[in-house]
Amino acid sequence: MNLNRVFPGNPDGMLTEQMAHKMAEGFLGGLDYYVDLHAGGAYPTVDYVYIINAEPLSRAFGSAPVVPPKDAPTGTSISVTRAHNTPSVVVELGGGDVDQATYVAAGSRGSQTS
Repeated sequence: MNLNRVFPGNPDGMLTEQMAHKMAEGFLGGLDYYVDLHAGGAYPTVDYVYIINAEPLSRAFGSAPVVPPKDAPTGTSISVTRAHNTPSVVVELGGGDVDQATYVAAGSRGSQTS
């Protein structure tokens, strides 16, 4: 199962659902800020950020901003943090067969803003 599609999880479900449940109950609800960092994997290279509910934090990464739909997709970790009114951002940064130094620097710079 895809961990980022089963939140808030199920304590009696499959292993992935149990992990999501533990994260939702024991971690995601007590944060001051949440940065959900993704990469393009082997291909493609990505460089954009979703503006969820913390626009200044989202823009701190210097990536192209994308405004998501009004309601975050269900099953994501962001759906949990938004329910707790935690300032949250989803960053898609790097990946592909290119030098990652620029993306690492942007991720570091953005995550130090909070």
